[in-house]
Amino acid sequence: MAKTLKTLKTFTLGLVFIFVLVLTAGFMSFAEGTEVTKTIIEGEESNQLKVTGIVTHNNLETGFYEVGGYRLVGDSDFSKYENKMVVVLGELDTSPSIYMTKAIKVESIEVVTPEGNTNNREQLEKQLANTEEQIESILENMPKYIEQYGEDSSEVRHYKEELDILYKDQENLRFELYKIKEASGEYPTLMELEGMVTHNTLEGGFYEVEGYRLAGDFDFSQYAGKVVRVTGELDNSPSIYMTRAIKVESIKAVNIEDEKNNLALQIKMSIVAIEDINKNMNSYIKQYGKDSSEVRHYVEELEILQNDVIHMLEQLVALDGKNADLGKYKELGRFLEKKNKGKGTISIYVNGEKLKFSVSPIIKNGNTLVPFRAVAESLGAEVSWDAKNSKVTMKKGSKEIIFLIKDKESFVNGKSVKLSVPAEIISGSTMIPLRFVSESLDTKVTWLSEGSVIVINEPVDK
Repeated sequence: MAKTLKTLKTFTLGLVFIFVLVLTAGFMSFAEGTEVTKTIIEGEESNQLKVTGIVTHNNLETGFYEVGGYRLVGDSDFSKYENKMVVVLGELDTSPSIYMTKAIKVESIEVVTPEGNTNNREQLEKQLANTEEQIESILENMPKYIEQYGEDSSEVRHYKEELDILYKDQENLRFELYKIKEASGEYPTLMELEGMVTHNTLEGGFYEVEGYRLAGDFDFSQYAGKVVRVTGELDNSPSIYMTRAIKVESIKAVNIEDEKNNLALQIKMSIVAIEDINKNMNSYIKQYGKDSSEVRHYVEELEILQNDVIHMLEQLVALDGKNADLGKYKELGRFLEKKNKGKGTISIYVNGEKLKFSVSPIIKNGNTLVPFRAVAESLGAEVSWDAKNSKVTMKKGSKEIIFLIKDKESFVNGKSVKLSVPAEIISGSTMIPLRFVSESLDTKVTWLSEGSVIVINEPVDK
């Protein structure tokens, strides 16, 4: 869920979230003029801060740049500082946020040298240890919080939200330490990822977890569609894939049912938070003004939560695979509709997995055209292209499908089948009618208008 060295996706009912203790301690230390966050900062009661750390891009959460857990706010182009160690001067932004999101209104930002990084290492390691101690301490107390307030109480929800913040701080600190060690030539810090193994068909294909290509001597195909925990070293070696990669040292499958239950719980919590913001948005606008920074923060938090729900729902249907409940896809479509804002962007899910392709599906003359190769290969078929005759051949088991570009006639095991519209090439990809996919590949295709979602499933017994 961001550019981090550790992705913590699995939450159990035993996870605990700190809110009151950390918040109280944070405000007390701030009032005393001491360290106010788990990063390298200098701050006084004037709210003026000096923050030193690596600039990272938070991609899954609305796309902003941050240093040590502080979102950077201002007119500067922060993209040019990505992955660089910087010193930021500015004022603490105390605008309200449902996640108590920290932000700094940047007055100046300067890059520091790798030599300067090593001077910060001891402080970073101390802060990381302190953060991990807080996480461990609160985790141990979660049963007491649940017993005291109730599992579905707002107090427990706040604890969980705050733990999420601590985990992000932990991830940022680890990333900063990694960059310092990398700059000094030390052996890289081990990464740990957790998520579903998916197959990316780009450039010959590879397996990945949470956006990281899996590299190493393991047979990753046996883990396809499974949730795994991976440890290894960040792989910076050149590759035609131009993607982040992890050189895998160990890979282990985790319990699917536990993962599904945890995802369902997180989705429920996020939806409750979304409903709470929507319910109170008019009062926020009335109190602060429509164009105020406070309202912008609430709008941003709303986008964060909606993107998180989409990501978690996609994980959930992927875990369900062919057995995915259509209701989950409808819920996914509802949030995709909000995200796409009626743009009609089409998403395709094959046996639960979201397809990635260079050319997006389109609607033409009332027919939905989809990229044939991407769909066919995701179903385990082999596709070949005869450029001389503009002919496409697909083979899967005993079935062979042949069709020509710009010709309505196709052949399935030698039998002529008419297409509603002919196949055509768009930006180098062969596009065919969605109905043909269902009829020729023995799949069930469902079109959900809200969110423009296409669900393609093989029979469960296949």
